[in-house]
Amino acid sequence: MSISLGIMAGIIFFTYSLYFSRIIKGNPQEFEMDILKALGGWVIVRGMASRRSLWMLLYVSLFIEILYFGFTMLVIDNLAMQFITGLAVGLEIFHMVYMGRNLSRFFKGAIALKEIFSWRLERISALLFFTHSFLVLVFLITY
Repeated sequence: MSISLGIMAGIIFFTYSLYFSRIIKGNPQEFEMDILKALGGWVIVRGMASRRSLWMLLYVSLFIEILYFGFTMLVIDNLAMQFITGLAVGLEIFHMVYMGRNLSRFFKGAIALKEIFSWRLERISALLFFTHSFLVLVFLITY
């Protein structure tokens, strides 16, 4: 299980490193607009099929987060790290509920595509995942 956690933490760390560096440099907006434009183009091309794919993406993300945080709680027996993980779980529950609500509202036509994301929340989540995965990797390497 430690190896699985290490692999997941490494993937998360490298995946979020680009966004993290943009946030730290103070210019994540260009990156976020690129993401939004790509999503908009993809939704237009896929049409109604994008609804199922986006919901599936949300559910797969939730499953991966449950695995990652679950493995962290099982493998790392450190009170401080478990507390940090608990805080991360709380934030990600809020994040997933927020995204689910906004996806539902988007597909009902109540909000525009650009309103699905709260970029402040996305940045906080990215910083959290980057930092948490870094801490997990350090902990796994040193202990």
